[in-house]
Amino acid sequence: MSIKRLSALFLAVILAILLINDSVFYYSTKKSLTANMETELFSLSQQIQLSIDHVEYSSQARDKLLSDSLRQVSLGVKAALPSRYRDIDNSMLAELRVKYNVSNLTLFAQIGDEIVSVRSSDPKEINLNAKYWGNYRTALEQLFRLETVTVSEGTTLQSFWAGKISGSASNPGSKRNKFGFYYDGTTDYIINPTMNSSLIEQFDQNDGSEFIVAETLKNNKSLLEITGFNPRTFSKPDDDPSFYTVTNGSKNIRYSERKILFGQYNSRSPEDVSLIEQAVKLDKPIFFPTKINDKNVLKIFYPVKSERVQFPYVIGLVNDMEYIHNSLNKQLLNFFLVIVSVSIASLIMVYFIYKGVNRTKDAVAQTIQENYTDEMNSLMVAIKGQNHDFTNHLTTISCMVQLKKFEETKKYIHELVEETRLVNSIVHVGHPALASLISSKITQSQLRKINFTYELDLADDLTSISGLKSVDLVKILGNLIDNAFDEVSGMNVEQRNVHLLGYTEENQLIFKLSNHISKSLSEKDLQAMFTSGYSTKKDGVHKGLGLAIVNQLVQRYKGTVSAEISGANTIQFTVILPIYS
Repeated sequence: MSIKRLSALFLAVILAILLINDSVFYYSTKKSLTANMETELFSLSQQIQLSIDHVEYSSQARDKLLSDSLRQVSLGVKAALPSRYRDIDNSMLAELRVKYNVSNLTLFAQIGDEIVSVRSSDPKEINLNAKYWGNYRTALEQLFRLETVTVSEGTTLQSFWAGKISGSASNPGSKRNKFGFYYDGTTDYIINPTMNSSLIEQFDQNDGSEFIVAETLKNNKSLLEITGFNPRTFSKPDDDPSFYTVTNGSKNIRYSERKILFGQYNSRSPEDVSLIEQAVKLDKPIFFPTKINDKNVLKIFYPVKSERVQFPYVIGLVNDMEYIHNSLNKQLLNFFLVIVSVSIASLIMVYFIYKGVNRTKDAVAQTIQENYTDEMNSLMVAIKGQNHDFTNHLTTISCMVQLKKFEETKKYIHELVEETRLVNSIVHVGHPALASLISSKITQSQLRKINFTYELDLADDLTSISGLKSVDLVKILGNLIDNAFDEVSGMNVEQRNVHLLGYTEENQLIFKLSNHISKSLSEKDLQAMFTSGYSTKKDGVHKGLGLAIVNQLVQRYKGTVSAEISGANTIQFTVILPIYS
């Protein structure tokens, strides 16, 4: 075979190797990055579920407080008004409404067999007939008979009943109202104080589900949308009668039947209805890559069944996939440059080979041999080095995505040296989920100016431990670290020290977390802090559930968790979990 043909064959083989490597790398990287994004969305959905559970717990307590408040308003109104509604005019109710800071005050009286609103601070509320009000009608009748209200929903107190949050018959635009009804037999009317949507939504803006949605979107730049779907009603048309009741010709919105429970629903796909039904039926998250407004996105539909919510719901997340495509496109450009470089190098090699043909036979043979050897060595080193770099690129990108470092992924090529240091510190933890958690907390600690350190002397592969779920391990340590961060955040910078120690001993996995505390704690406090609702924080945001969740998860694995004061103003939490390889 001629030198020309050998050179052409050699060049073709090299190009084929590079193209095959390029294709394999492209699809494996895309698959890996997509899988990592799915894991990230799954974890984020679990975090949102926990937050919504906390909100629901708070909402139930808040609903009870609203009911108590409406009853107190009723007592004050009763003391200020005559006992007969005919001696009362609407202006008196208007003044009392302002005094007690409620949305409306209405009086209901029995007129024949009907229960009708006879006086109100809002003219639209007068002459409303409760005939078709269902449970509300039943509750009003029982109050007039001086009986304890036995309606299953709402809150019953002495001489008082408050319904669950619902729409308004006189004001269809007000979808969230809290109605209270008081009657003790000393008047000929029932007192009905009301709080409307504007007052109730003020609570949600501070710590409700919409606040959680806004904060989550703000902290996850690639997350485009969060939606809470009601699977019982989502597939129904908007004019379905189950969405409202009709009173005196007005539609009364049934707030509990709304299609969207929280968040926004703008990223619509025709497949959403069937995907939500599938997620509920299979009781597992469903992932769906699609394109919306010319943007590649990944959707997840995460079904939730919890004792703290009234009915099951589905969390929908929409995540931007553009950064994956941008990363892959950059890699393709790099591969193209490599192919061009290799082609040019091969052509140069061929040129020198041809040039050597004009020399003497021995000189030509020697020159060809030397050039061939040198070029082959150089070329193979380049190929091996490039393959090595490709492997490193894949590993680095995959790790950074697992670590939620989406912005850093976009800047990867320009910041390789700095990111390599971070990745190397993570690889040796020996547990992907734990490594991701620690890295995330390191990032948080830097933003909050907290000195977070850790020592982990664990098995090379914690994932081989039988029965210990990664998500539970992350919940246990995540809650402990979050509590420690919250505690030290209010201290001077030099006191913001949090240290995590982890090691295995015989058949036990042991973690110890220590941090400074702002005030001394008694032995009673140390014992009570693992019970639900206990908290030393007075900011109204923390609900005292973190350590209760830790205790519950540890007991599930027949382990122990304890707290003790070690040293001056330092608390240490110890978690011991039995392990079986």
